[in-house]
Amino acid sequence: MPRVPIGSFARFYEARPAEQVRIVRDIRTRLMDPEGYTGRDYYHQLRTEIRRTHWSTNDISTFSSSMIPFIERTREDRRDHYRSIGASYIEFWTARDASYFPVCSVSVEIGELEVIVTPEVGMRFGDDSYALKIWLNAKPPTRPAKQVIQYMLEHAYSTSSGRQNNWHLAIWDLRRKAILTPLKTAKDFELGLMGQAAAFLKIWNELG
Repeated sequence: MPRVPIGSFARFYEARPAEQVRIVRDIRTRLMDPEGYTGRDYYHQLRTEIRRTHWSTNDISTFSSSMIPFIERTREDRRDHYRSIGASYIEFWTARDASYFPVCSVSVEIGELEVIVTPEVGMRFGDDSYALKIWLNAKPPTRPAKQVIQYMLEHAYSTSSGRQNNWHLAIWDLRRKAILTPLKTAKDFELGLMGQAAAFLKIWNELG
């Protein structure tokens, strides 16, 4: 059974059939050769830097202090994007005087497909605690992508001992400095999700 990251499955779910084969092929490459895939992951360096500084210390100033030297050693074609995203991250976090807490990943089976649900960051401010899936892309998430991610977050942590009862589960759209409001899903949404999982596996097996 392939183990597919939630973001990758959301990409597959929202894609047209003609694009789905390319997406599955890309996911196979990523899972079978993660080290080789790292160079193709546009945001890998940025996530690694945030993890190395802020998430490992719960001190946002460590990331703020590292930003200039980090940007200087980043590929030139990514610097403006990284600088903008990093500034949005710092501004959003400091405006709320938030504190960090780690969130464990949870595996969810959709039919015969295993989806790894990975909120990257726990954010606590005031009386609220959020487990957040970070959205880094230039374009905001589509409605189908938001529905899939939100559904999987709720499904994963409703039965997980790793969730505290007062967590809010949501997507953090970093570029637009927004925690997205959950969308309602149709009552037959899960049935459609099962169909897409089956379609994913069919393509996966045929490529193998």
